[in-house]
Amino acid sequence: MTAAVVAASCGDDAPSNPTSTPTSTPTFTVTGVVEASPTCPVERPGQVCPPAPVQGTISFTRQQDLVARTASDATGRFTLELPAGTYTVGVDTGQVLPTCPPTELVVTDRAVELRVECDTGIR
Repeated sequence: MTAAVVAASCGDDAPSNPTSTPTSTPTFTVTGVVEASPTCPVERPGQVCPPAPVQGTISFTRQQDLVARTASDATGRFTLELPAGTYTVGVDTGQVLPTCPPTELVVTDRAVELRVECDTGIR
């Protein structure tokens, strides 16, 4: 059994490249974690004070326009899809502390991992 492809032209009104189709903007996976430190009021030699996970609403903006929003879970982790571009990442914890300064994220042509570091205010 053979198959044949037949192409026909309808004059000047035909598209110049009939095989092209509209494409949607590709997106890439962004995974990340939001953590706060320091977690011990005084760190001593041999004492482990790992960062604490932060739950919050994470906003991704470009040129001050909100592009996406997601939330970190109880372990501070999140995942979402974003198109390529440079974003400012902000975290709203709904509390005074920890404070999470804006973080820059650049998404190019692959999956990206992001770590947002917040300040607990412990000194």
